[in-house]
Amino acid sequence: MKNILIPHISNFNELSSFIINTVSPTILAFSVPNTFGQYWLERMEQTLKNPYTPNLDFKINIVQKMDELEILTREGGGPVIFFIKDRKIIAKSLGRVSEKDFMRQLDSIYPMSQAA
Repeated sequence: MKNILIPHISNFNELSSFIINTVSPTILAFSVPNTFGQYWLERMEQTLKNPYTPNLDFKINIVQKMDELEILTREGGGPVIFFIKDRKIIAKSLGRVSEKDFMRQLDSIYPMSQAA
């Protein structure tokens, strides 16, 4: 998994710009600070950090108070996850997601058969 620096995304214009400029398989996630959603996303990020996923980007945004994107995380009670490939959102998860569903959606942008 690549470790790239992406500036914090705090509004819908920045989100749109990020998506249309993303060509590599990317997981972009939003969570409220100090919640189970943040913990779960960080755990999934650690799970995917291995030499077998070299072309996958995983970016977690912790929503700051007064962010325009706060509504995304507030409504579902869990993380908001976008699975992006070739400048498009291929799959998304709003709210709680199981590890099985996360891996299924991940497979839509980064087939784990690529990882071997």
